[in-house]
Formats: sequence, structure tokens, C-alpha cells
Amino acid sequence: MVANYYDDVAMNTVVSGSNSPCPNTTYGCFSETVTSLSNGSTSYVTTVHPPSGQIQSMTTTSAPTAYMFHRRWVIEQNPVVNGVTVTGARRVTVLVTLLDASVQPPVTFQMSLVRP
Repeated sequence: MVANYYDDVAMNTVVSGSNSPCPNTTYGCFSETVTSLSNGSTSYVTTVHPPSGQIQSMTTTSAPTAYMFHRRWVIEQNPVVNGVTVTGARRVTVLVTLLDASVQPPVTFQMSLVRP
């Protein structure tokens, strides 16, 4: 069994509104956006994480802009390691890709971990 998950992360997120914990880029807010498809309709759920701890989630039908990096997670049950099935374990692999085109060559980082 394999589970796939991905999200896009932005730094210095701004959220408008009178009680916003992220009124401008100096507040240091991070956001992560998860994309889902239901009945042919795409939705984007963005969760904002401000230093104040006042977490907010928003759902829209249009993709947010200004992502900093993309994370892809793959979680495998009973993975095969060096030709041996590790029963009862999980392998978690994370691939992080920087989305800043001005950085050349492009930056990616991948890490895997097998745990019981």
C-alpha cells in the first residue's frame, strides 16, 4: 500500500482582513496549500501558520501564487529494502523542490526513513 501526498509552501504570507494574524509580509507567516479534486472540481485548502499561533484555513477554487517550495510525501507500508520486505514497517520519502527559478541549478532535496 502506498499513500501519496503533496503540498506547496509559501513564506511571508499575507492574509487580508481586520483580525488577520498576517496583515503584511513582516509578520513571518508560513502557509501550506493542499490541492484536491472532487467531481471534476479543483479546490485549494490553504492553512496559514503565524508566529502568534492563530492558525487559519481558507478554501478557494483558484490556485494561490508565490509558492516557495513544493513537498511530495510517499508513505509505503511493508517496504522492500535491499530485496527484503520489512513487514510491519513504513518507509516515508519526502522530496522538496525549491520553486525559485532565479536559483540555478534548481535545488531539490530527498530523504527516506524506514521505521517500525
